[in-house]
Amino acid sequence: MNTERRLFYGSCFALITTALSFSIRAGILGQLGAELSFTAQQLGWINSMWFLGFPISMVVGGLVYHTVGPQKIMQFAFLAHAVGIVMTIYSGSYTGLMISTLLIGLGNGCTEAACNPMIADTYEGVTMSKMMNRFHMWFPGG
Repeated sequence: MNTERRLFYGSCFALITTALSFSIRAGILGQLGAELSFTAQQLGWINSMWFLGFPISMVVGGLVYHTVGPQKIMQFAFLAHAVGIVMTIYSGSYTGLMISTLLIGLGNGCTEAACNPMIADTYEGVTMSKMMNRFHMWFPGG
């Protein structure tokens, strides 16, 4: 398998991780609220941290993409996902869940910020459009 294909499939699996982390967190939010006696407002604030981290990391990642490259952005995405997931598992506090959700959002946004331009830079014309569409078809897989 050539390098282009390996990078493409690696990007697709990273996007599945993004989708899984997003959907699993959404699915356990009610249970976390019940177990930790959070109000609906607190759960809303916890959930909103994802919506803060995602666009921030997409904008910042997009601005630094050609300076630092996709590898460093994806390394940060991996770290943010890993720490965010571990914090979610072990956190029993409101603040801990706020921070873990922010980290997951940052990781999700960095995945998009690195993979989209990398695929666009790798392919040209109709092939680029086709591969971008194929890449985004992986999100519902999570």
